[in-house]
Amino acid sequence: MDLRFEHQCTQCGARLSLVESERLLQCQYCGVKSYLTSAAPFHFVLPHQAPAGEDLIYLPYLRFKGNIFTCQGNRTDFRFVDITQLAVPFDGLPNSLGFRAQAMTLKFLDPSAPGIFFKPTLKLADILVKVSRLGSKPSGEAVHHRAHIGERTSLVYLPLYRRQGRLFDAVTNRPILTLPAGREIIPQCSAPPASWRLSILPTLCPVCGWHLEGEKDSAALVCRNCERVFETSSGR
Repeated sequence: MDLRFEHQCTQCGARLSLVESERLLQCQYCGVKSYLTSAAPFHFVLPHQAPAGEDLIYLPYLRFKGNIFTCQGNRTDFRFVDITQLAVPFDGLPNSLGFRAQAMTLKFLDPSAPGIFFKPTLKLADILVKVSRLGSKPSGEAVHHRAHIGERTSLVYLPLYRRQGRLFDAVTNRPILTLPAGREIIPQCSAPPASWRLSILPTLCPVCGWHLEGEKDSAALVCRNCERVFETSSGR
């Protein structure tokens, strides 16, 4: 299941509801077309209902959605997975978001948002090891080759806040962890990930200025006027 998220039109400010596979969008109110891209996987935030005045702490989860192919014995096994994994070492906190990311409408992370952010230490290669174990079947056959074909990789942040020595889930406002006396979590945190930023590109041909065309999930856009095709790289 694709994640759903909200995006604000840069022209008229209207709120648009999209799925994560969509890159080319057209505002239903003002008609302006834009293309969303980033030099890194998209960063999302779960919507929260934290009481006013609480300092938010953002906990990152790495999400992988894709396929596992395993060449084992004389056959090829296949399995589809969609998992989230806590991206920092922190005992006592949920290892997965479960279905929350799919069930809720997310928002893009704003690097200028106030709060404290845990810096992810889990790499994509680490989560692929876990994915491989999920796709393995107990048998004495040797695994000749294993491949992961990922459709989507993203970071989803869970907002928390601290009150009276406990960490609260800011989505449900329920305590999820009692911090041991003297345990300090702030040194494990960092500033917002300024290296990640969403790029919103106009859908105009860089060569002739004509309108670029494509489907909502297109990885490349076509100019019918000068007969060129464009794809994004490093957010440009």
